[in-house]
Amino acid sequence: MFVRFTSDHSVTARGFRFSCTATDIAIADTEDCQVGDGSTYIGTVSVTRTGKTCQRWGSQTPHSHQYTHLWHPDWENYCRNPDGSSGVWCYTMDPSTRLELCDVPICAQNSGLGCRSTLTAPPGGTVTSPNYPNDYDNDVTCVWKIIVAEGMMVRLTFDSFHLDDDGDYVEIYDGSSDSASELLISLKGQMSVNDITSTSNMMFVRFTSDEAVTAPGFQFSYIDTAFEWGGTLTAPPGGTVTSPNYPNDYGNDVTYEWTITVTEESMVLLTIESFHLEDGFDFLTIYDKDGDRITPFKR
Repeated sequence: MFVRFTSDHSVTARGFRFSCTATDIAIADTEDCQVGDGSTYIGTVSVTRTGKTCQRWGSQTPHSHQYTHLWHPDWENYCRNPDGSSGVWCYTMDPSTRLELCDVPICAQNSGLGCRSTLTAPPGGTVTSPNYPNDYDNDVTCVWKIIVAEGMMVRLTFDSFHLDDDGDYVEIYDGSSDSASELLISLKGQMSVNDITSTSNMMFVRFTSDEAVTAPGFQFSYIDTAFEWGGTLTAPPGGTVTSPNYPNDYGNDVTYEWTITVTEESMVLLTIESFHLEDGFDFLTIYDKDGDRITPFKR
């Protein structure tokens, strides 16, 4: 599929956002656990051990507090340990109970702090599977959340990749958690991996091994990189595309083109999530692989 966006020299608008996928991507199950006191926990448990619903960190109702959403935009109402307590906790929606610990299971013994952490770029860095370059252990779950500045993207470069191809895998998500709808790619076996780039300023990486055969594992580096418009996209992994400066107005006199490719046995599924262009002058045109115009989108 080929997509072209054009604006003229006059009025601009907010633009658009669409996602592209191949229609046969599979989604894996998820797991949620904490290491030690839970200071590195980034899961999505949002109820306390007695069943009380957690208050959103961005809210001061019913309990006021210092951990605002401005400092922790991805916390939602998930249990966290920001103060070195004995475990993860949250403020509750019960006016009579200010805060309470959450019942989050402890991770497997061989999932250490280096195996579950939040990373930032700059400065960027390198991540390896446990014991690399020696074989990782059985029954390991590692998660890394990578955050860069607003307006930037995360880019992963795998230097090596060798997993058992039956039950061990790495999943990479576009965003702050392992939301099934944001799965970019699932990797297994021994392979050369192309660079993987997020469409936002956060990326979530999960490594899982089963109870059987192990392998040397992997090493990847992560950096921040500027947004780029236009180019060639593939699915899987698929991804999300926006007009320049979205959700703010795009510029005048711009033309951007995207070529989207999938495997021979798949079709491209394009989902327009938001669309607002200057009526009559700016437009988005989509073509099939033979160059036939499918339809122009205006306004």
